Amino acid sequence: MSLREEIEIQSKAISTDSYQMSIGELINLYHDGEIDIHPEFQRMYRWSKTQRVKLIESILLGIPLPSIFVGARKDGIWDVIDGVQRLSTIYQFVGILKDDKGDLDEPLVLESTKHLPSLKDVQWDSDDEATALPIDLKIKFKRSRIDVTIVLNTSDADSKYELFQRLNTGGTNLSEQEVRNCLIIMSNSKFYDLLCILAINEDFNNCVPLSEMKETNQYRIELIIRLLAAVYCNEIDPSVSDIGPYLDEAAIALSSMDSRFDEMKLTFEGTFSLLNQAYGEDSFKKYDAEKGKRCGAFLIGLYQSIATGVFVNYEAISTKHDSTDFIKTKTDEILNSESYSRASVHGVRALDKYRTMTELGIQTFAN
Repeated sequence: MSLREEIEIQSKAISTDSYQMSIGELINLYHDGEIDIHPEFQRMYRWSKTQRVKLIESILLGIPLPSIFVGARKDGIWDVIDGVQRLSTIYQFVGILKDDKGDLDEPLVLESTKHLPSLKDVQWDSDDEATALPIDLKIKFKRSRIDVTIVLNTSDADSKYELFQRLNTGGTNLSEQEVRNCLIIMSNSKFYDLLCILAINEDFNNCVPLSEMKETNQYRIELIIRLLAAVYCNEIDPSVSDIGPYLDEAAIALSSMDSRFDEMKLTFEGTFSLLNQAYGEDSFKKYDAEKGKRCGAFLIGLYQSIATGVFVNYEAISTKHDSTDFIKTKTDEILNSESYSRASVHGVRALDKYRTMTELGIQTFAN
Protein backbone atom coordinates (compact mmCIF):
# COMPACT_ATOMS: atom_id res chain seq x y z
CA MET A 1 0.00 0.00 0.00
CA SER A 2 1.36 3.41 -0.97
CA LEU A 3 1.74 6.36 1.39
CA ARG A 4 -1.04 8.18 -0.48
CA GLU A 5 -3.43 5.24 0.02
CA GLU A 6 -2.54 4.95 3.72
CA ILE A 7 -3.23 8.66 4.23
CA GLU A 8 -6.57 8.39 2.42
CA ILE A 9 -7.70 5.42 4.54
CA GLN A 10 -6.67 6.97 7.84
CA SER A 11 -8.18 10.34 6.93
CA LYS A 12 -11.57 8.68 6.45
CA ALA A 13 -11.40 7.29 10.00
CA ILE A 14 -12.22 10.72 11.44
CA SER A 15 -15.10 12.84 10.12
CA THR A 16 -15.22 16.42 11.38
CA ASP A 17 -17.17 19.62 11.03
CA SER A 18 -16.06 23.07 12.14
CA TYR A 19 -17.71 26.39 12.82
CA GLN A 20 -17.58 29.36 15.14
CA MET A 21 -19.78 29.54 18.21
CA SER A 22 -20.35 32.42 20.59
CA ILE A 23 -19.49 31.96 24.25
CA GLY A 24 -23.17 32.63 24.93
CA GLU A 25 -24.09 29.58 22.81
CA LEU A 26 -21.52 27.44 24.65
CA ILE A 27 -22.97 28.64 27.98
CA ASN A 28 -26.46 27.62 26.83
CA LEU A 29 -25.22 24.18 25.72
CA TYR A 30 -23.74 23.58 29.18
CA HIS A 31 -26.83 24.91 30.94
CA ASP A 32 -29.05 22.57 28.86
CA GLY A 33 -26.78 19.54 29.39
CA GLU A 34 -25.86 19.31 25.72
CA ILE A 35 -22.08 19.54 26.22
CA ASP A 36 -20.23 17.30 28.66
CA ILE A 37 -16.93 18.56 30.07
CA HIS A 38 -16.92 15.49 32.34
CA PRO A 39 -16.75 16.71 35.95
CA GLU A 40 -14.32 13.84 36.56
CA PHE A 41 -11.83 15.66 34.32
CA GLN A 42 -11.83 18.53 36.80
CA ARG A 43 -9.98 16.28 39.28
CA MET A 44 -7.11 16.65 36.84
CA TYR A 45 -7.75 20.36 36.39
CA ARG A 46 -4.31 21.96 36.42
CA TRP A 47 -4.91 25.62 35.67
CA SER A 48 -3.89 28.04 38.39
CA LYS A 49 -6.05 31.04 39.19
CA THR A 50 -3.57 33.22 37.28
CA GLN A 51 -4.09 31.11 34.14
CA ARG A 52 -7.86 31.33 34.50
CA VAL A 53 -7.77 35.10 34.95
CA LYS A 54 -5.56 35.44 31.87
CA LEU A 55 -8.11 33.54 29.81
CA ILE A 56 -10.95 35.85 30.87
CA GLU A 57 -8.69 38.84 30.22
CA SER A 58 -7.93 37.54 26.71
CA ILE A 59 -11.63 37.21 25.94
CA LEU A 60 -12.38 40.72 27.17
CA LEU A 61 -9.49 42.08 25.07
CA GLY A 62 -10.76 40.26 21.98
CA ILE A 63 -7.72 38.00 21.66
CA PRO A 64 -8.57 34.87 19.59
CA LEU A 65 -8.61 31.60 21.55
CA PRO A 66 -7.41 28.19 20.34
CA SER A 67 -10.04 25.89 18.85
CA ILE A 68 -12.08 23.58 21.06
CA PHE A 69 -12.49 19.96 19.96
CA VAL A 70 -15.62 18.01 20.86
CA GLY A 71 -16.81 14.51 20.01
CA ALA A 72 -20.44 13.97 19.03
CA ARG A 73 -22.02 11.02 20.85
CA LYS A 74 -24.86 8.92 19.50
CA ASP A 75 -27.27 10.71 21.85
CA GLY A 76 -26.24 14.04 20.35
CA ILE A 77 -24.31 15.22 23.43
CA TRP A 78 -20.88 16.71 22.80
CA ASP A 79 -17.93 15.27 24.74
CA VAL A 80 -15.13 17.79 25.14
CA ILE A 81 -11.94 16.25 23.73
CA ASP A 82 -9.73 19.32 24.06
CA GLY A 83 -10.67 22.54 25.81
CA VAL A 84 -11.82 21.37 29.25
CA GLN A 85 -9.75 24.01 31.08
CA ARG A 86 -10.95 26.85 28.84
CA LEU A 87 -14.62 25.90 29.06
CA SER A 88 -14.42 25.17 32.80
CA THR A 89 -12.91 28.62 33.36
CA ILE A 90 -15.64 30.32 31.34
CA TYR A 91 -18.39 28.39 33.13
CA GLN A 92 -16.85 29.11 36.53
CA PHE A 93 -16.60 32.82 35.73
CA VAL A 94 -20.30 33.08 34.79
CA GLY A 95 -21.21 31.03 37.88
CA ILE A 96 -22.62 27.83 36.36
CA LEU A 97 -19.72 25.34 36.71
CA LYS A 98 -20.66 22.20 38.65
CA ASP A 99 -18.34 19.71 40.34
CA ASP A 100 -18.56 15.92 40.02
CA LYS A 101 -21.24 15.87 42.75
CA GLY A 102 -23.45 18.28 40.86
CA ASP A 103 -22.82 21.18 43.24
CA LEU A 104 -22.00 24.66 41.95
CA ASP A 105 -18.36 25.70 42.23
CA GLU A 106 -17.44 29.02 43.78
CA PRO A 107 -17.60 31.67 41.03
CA LEU A 108 -14.28 32.94 39.76
CA VAL A 109 -13.23 36.29 41.23
CA LEU A 110 -10.73 38.03 38.96
CA GLU A 111 -7.38 39.57 39.85
CA SER A 112 -5.51 42.62 38.65
CA THR A 113 -3.41 42.01 35.52
CA LYS A 114 -0.68 43.95 33.76
CA HIS A 115 -2.99 45.15 30.99
CA LEU A 116 -6.22 45.39 33.01
CA PRO A 117 -5.38 46.34 36.60
CA SER A 118 -9.05 47.23 37.21
CA LEU A 119 -10.02 43.55 36.98
CA LYS A 120 -9.16 43.17 40.67
CA ASP A 121 -12.11 41.57 42.54
CA VAL A 122 -14.38 41.75 39.47
CA GLN A 123 -17.06 39.02 39.27
CA TRP A 124 -19.75 38.15 36.75
CA ASP A 125 -22.43 38.96 39.34
CA SER A 126 -21.87 40.87 42.55
CA ASP A 127 -23.99 42.74 45.09
CA ASP A 128 -21.34 45.43 44.97
CA GLU A 129 -21.75 47.42 41.76
CA ALA A 130 -18.06 48.37 41.89
CA THR A 131 -16.96 44.72 41.45
CA ALA A 132 -19.75 43.45 39.17
CA LEU A 133 -18.86 43.10 35.47
CA PRO A 134 -20.76 45.87 33.62
CA ILE A 135 -23.70 44.82 31.41
CA ASP A 136 -22.02 45.97 28.19
CA LEU A 137 -18.91 43.89 28.97
CA LYS A 138 -21.10 40.87 29.76
CA ILE A 139 -22.70 41.22 26.33
CA LYS A 140 -19.27 41.58 24.69
CA PHE A 141 -18.04 38.52 26.59
CA LYS A 142 -20.99 36.35 25.52
CA ARG A 143 -20.73 37.48 21.90
CA SER A 144 -17.05 36.56 21.67
CA ARG A 145 -16.56 33.60 19.36
CA ILE A 146 -14.52 30.41 19.54
CA ASP A 147 -13.77 27.95 16.75
CA VAL A 148 -15.29 24.55 17.54
CA THR A 149 -14.27 21.37 15.72
CA ILE A 150 -16.78 18.52 16.04
CA VAL A 151 -15.60 14.93 15.61
CA LEU A 152 -18.77 13.37 14.21
CA ASN A 153 -20.21 10.18 15.69
CA THR A 154 -19.58 8.42 12.37
CA SER A 155 -15.86 8.53 13.20
CA ASP A 156 -13.99 5.43 14.28
CA ALA A 157 -14.03 5.26 18.11
CA ASP A 158 -10.34 4.39 18.36
CA SER A 159 -9.51 7.37 16.16
CA LYS A 160 -11.43 9.68 18.50
CA TYR A 161 -9.42 8.42 21.46
CA GLU A 162 -6.18 8.79 19.53
CA LEU A 163 -7.12 12.37 18.64
CA PHE A 164 -7.67 13.08 22.33
CA GLN A 165 -4.19 11.72 23.09
CA ARG A 166 -2.57 13.79 20.36
CA LEU A 167 -4.24 16.95 21.65
CA ASN A 168 -3.49 16.29 25.30
CA THR A 169 0.07 14.98 25.30
CA GLY A 170 3.36 16.68 24.60
CA GLY A 171 2.74 19.43 27.11
CA THR A 172 3.08 19.47 30.88
CA ASN A 173 -0.60 19.47 31.81
CA LEU A 174 -1.39 15.77 32.16
CA SER A 175 0.62 12.64 32.85
CA GLU A 176 0.19 9.59 30.59
CA GLN A 177 -2.10 7.96 33.12
CA GLU A 178 -4.19 11.09 33.54
CA VAL A 179 -4.74 11.18 29.77
CA ARG A 180 -5.58 7.47 29.96
CA ASN A 181 -8.09 8.23 32.73
CA CYS A 182 -9.79 10.71 30.42
CA LEU A 183 -10.00 8.09 27.67
CA ILE A 184 -11.61 5.69 30.16
CA ILE A 185 -14.15 8.30 31.26
CA MET A 186 -15.04 9.02 27.64
CA SER A 187 -15.47 5.29 27.02
CA ASN A 188 -17.27 4.24 30.23
CA SER A 189 -17.18 6.38 33.37
CA LYS A 190 -18.39 3.40 35.44
CA PHE A 191 -15.04 1.71 34.90
CA TYR A 192 -13.23 4.83 36.07
CA ASP A 193 -15.42 4.81 39.19
CA LEU A 194 -14.37 1.20 39.79
CA LEU A 195 -10.69 2.09 39.42
CA CYS A 196 -11.08 4.92 41.95
CA ILE A 197 -12.69 2.53 44.43
CA LEU A 198 -9.91 -0.03 44.00
CA ALA A 199 -7.24 2.68 44.28
CA ILE A 200 -8.28 3.51 47.85
CA ASN A 201 -8.53 -0.12 48.98
CA GLU A 202 -6.69 -0.30 52.32
CA ASP A 203 -4.94 -3.62 51.66
CA PHE A 204 -3.76 -2.43 48.25
CA ASN A 205 -2.43 0.81 49.70
CA ASN A 206 -0.59 -1.06 52.45
CA CYS A 207 1.04 -3.36 49.92
CA VAL A 208 1.95 -0.56 47.51
CA PRO A 209 3.44 2.44 49.36
CA LEU A 210 4.15 5.20 46.83
CA SER A 211 5.90 8.54 46.80
CA GLU A 212 3.82 11.71 46.78
CA MET A 213 4.78 12.40 43.16
CA LYS A 214 3.57 9.02 41.96
CA GLU A 215 0.34 9.43 43.93
CA THR A 216 -0.21 12.79 42.23
CA ASN A 217 0.34 11.33 38.76
CA GLN A 218 -2.28 8.60 39.23
CA TYR A 219 0.33 5.82 39.30
CA ARG A 220 -1.84 3.72 41.60
CA ILE A 221 -4.55 3.55 38.95
CA GLU A 222 -1.94 2.62 36.34
CA LEU A 223 -0.88 -0.30 38.53
CA ILE A 224 -4.48 -1.52 38.72
CA ILE A 225 -4.84 -1.33 34.93
CA ARG A 226 -1.56 -3.25 34.53
CA LEU A 227 -2.97 -6.02 36.69
CA LEU A 228 -6.44 -6.18 35.15
CA ALA A 229 -5.03 -6.00 31.61
CA ALA A 230 -2.79 -9.01 32.29
CA VAL A 231 -5.83 -11.02 33.37
CA TYR A 232 -8.59 -9.88 31.03
CA CYS A 233 -6.96 -8.51 27.87
CA ASN A 234 -5.50 -11.31 25.80
CA GLU A 235 -6.46 -9.94 22.39
CA ILE A 236 -4.52 -6.67 22.28
CA ASP A 237 -2.95 -6.04 18.88
CA PRO A 238 0.36 -7.96 18.98
CA SER A 239 2.01 -5.25 16.87
CA VAL A 240 1.83 -2.87 19.87
CA SER A 241 5.45 -2.62 20.99
CA ASP A 242 5.44 -0.23 23.95
CA ILE A 243 3.81 -0.45 27.37
CA GLY A 244 2.08 2.95 27.10
CA PRO A 245 0.04 2.23 23.94
CA TYR A 246 -0.61 -1.28 25.27
CA LEU A 247 -2.15 0.08 28.47
CA ASP A 248 -4.15 2.62 26.46
CA GLU A 249 -5.73 -0.15 24.38
CA ALA A 250 -6.20 -2.35 27.43
CA ALA A 251 -7.94 0.45 29.35
CA ILE A 252 -10.47 0.95 26.55
CA ALA A 253 -11.03 -2.82 26.28
CA LEU A 254 -11.50 -3.18 30.04
CA SER A 255 -13.98 -0.31 30.14
CA SER A 256 -16.33 -2.30 27.91
CA MET A 257 -16.45 -5.31 30.26
CA ASP A 258 -19.32 -4.10 32.45
CA SER A 259 -20.49 -7.63 33.19
CA ARG A 260 -17.16 -8.44 34.86
CA PHE A 261 -16.74 -5.34 37.03
CA ASP A 262 -18.08 -7.06 40.16
CA GLU A 263 -15.78 -10.03 39.57
CA MET A 264 -12.80 -7.68 39.11
CA LYS A 265 -13.60 -5.86 42.35
CA LEU A 266 -14.09 -8.97 44.50
CA THR A 267 -10.99 -10.74 43.20
CA PHE A 268 -8.86 -7.61 43.49
CA GLU A 269 -9.92 -7.07 47.10
CA GLY A 270 -9.32 -10.73 47.94
CA THR A 271 -5.92 -10.74 46.23
CA PHE A 272 -4.57 -7.79 48.19
CA SER A 273 -6.09 -9.01 51.43
CA LEU A 274 -3.98 -12.17 51.07
CA LEU A 275 -0.87 -10.21 50.05
CA ASN A 276 -1.26 -7.75 52.91
CA GLN A 277 -1.49 -10.65 55.36
CA ALA A 278 1.62 -12.23 53.87
CA TYR A 279 3.99 -9.27 53.49
CA GLY A 280 2.17 -5.97 53.98
CA GLU A 281 4.23 -3.02 52.76
CA ASP A 282 7.09 -5.38 51.85
CA SER A 283 4.97 -7.33 49.34
CA PHE A 284 6.87 -6.10 46.30
CA LYS A 285 10.35 -5.54 47.70
CA LYS A 286 13.37 -7.73 47.24
CA TYR A 287 14.80 -9.83 50.07
CA ASP A 288 18.09 -8.52 51.46
CA ALA A 289 20.11 -11.47 52.81
CA GLU A 290 22.46 -9.24 54.82
CA LYS A 291 19.60 -7.47 56.59
CA GLY A 292 17.52 -10.63 56.79
CA LYS A 293 14.36 -8.92 55.56
CA ARG A 294 12.60 -7.47 52.55
CA CYS A 295 13.50 -3.85 52.00
CA GLY A 296 14.26 -1.24 49.37
CA ALA A 297 12.13 0.27 46.64
CA PHE A 298 8.85 -0.96 45.20
CA LEU A 299 9.63 -3.29 42.25
CA ILE A 300 7.19 -3.02 39.37
CA GLY A 301 8.26 -6.36 37.87
CA LEU A 302 7.74 -8.18 41.16
CA TYR A 303 4.34 -6.52 41.52
CA GLN A 304 3.33 -7.63 38.04
CA SER A 305 4.38 -11.20 38.67
CA ILE A 306 3.03 -11.73 42.20
CA ALA A 307 -0.18 -9.70 41.97
CA THR A 308 -1.17 -11.29 38.65
CA GLY A 309 -0.27 -14.78 39.84
CA VAL A 310 -2.38 -14.48 42.99
CA PHE A 311 -5.24 -12.76 41.15
CA VAL A 312 -5.53 -15.43 38.45
CA ASN A 313 -5.25 -18.27 40.98
CA TYR A 314 -7.14 -16.52 43.76
CA GLU A 315 -9.93 -19.08 44.16
CA ALA A 316 -7.49 -21.96 44.71
CA ILE A 317 -5.11 -19.98 46.92
CA SER A 318 -7.83 -18.49 49.15
CA THR A 319 -9.08 -21.95 50.13
CA LYS A 320 -5.67 -23.16 51.33
CA HIS A 321 -5.31 -23.31 55.11
CA ASP A 322 -1.70 -22.15 54.70
CA SER A 323 -2.30 -19.48 52.04
CA THR A 324 0.21 -17.07 53.63
CA ASP A 325 3.03 -19.64 53.64
CA PHE A 326 2.08 -20.64 50.09
CA ILE A 327 2.37 -17.04 48.87
CA LYS A 328 5.74 -16.60 50.58
CA THR A 329 7.09 -19.82 49.07
CA LYS A 330 5.94 -18.90 45.55
CA THR A 331 7.31 -15.38 45.91
CA ASP A 332 10.73 -16.82 46.72
CA GLU A 333 10.48 -19.12 43.69
CA ILE A 334 9.81 -16.11 41.45
CA LEU A 335 12.69 -14.08 42.87
CA ASN A 336 15.08 -17.02 42.43
CA SER A 337 13.95 -17.94 38.91
CA GLU A 338 16.03 -17.39 35.78
CA SER A 339 13.05 -15.81 34.02
CA TYR A 340 12.81 -13.12 36.69
CA SER A 341 16.55 -12.44 36.56
CA ARG A 342 16.62 -12.18 32.76
CA ALA A 343 13.59 -9.89 32.63
CA SER A 344 14.96 -7.63 35.39
CA VAL A 345 18.21 -6.64 33.70
CA HIS A 346 18.64 -3.15 32.29
CA GLY A 347 17.72 -2.86 28.61
CA VAL A 348 14.74 -5.21 28.50
CA ARG A 349 11.80 -3.45 26.88
CA ALA A 350 9.05 -2.55 29.35
CA LEU A 351 6.35 -4.46 27.46
CA ASP A 352 8.51 -7.57 27.11
CA LYS A 353 9.25 -7.40 30.85
CA TYR A 354 5.54 -6.98 31.56
CA ARG A 355 4.60 -10.05 29.54
CA THR A 356 7.40 -12.19 30.99
CA MET A 357 6.56 -11.25 34.58
CA THR A 358 2.86 -11.84 33.98
CA GLU A 359 3.41 -15.34 32.58
CA LEU A 360 5.92 -16.19 35.31
CA GLY A 361 3.50 -15.22 38.07
CA ILE A 362 0.53 -17.08 36.63
CA GLN A 363 2.51 -20.28 36.11
CA THR A 364 4.29 -20.15 39.48
CA PHE A 365 1.16 -19.67 41.57
CA ALA A 366 -0.76 -22.30 39.57
CA ASN A 367 1.55 -25.09 40.76
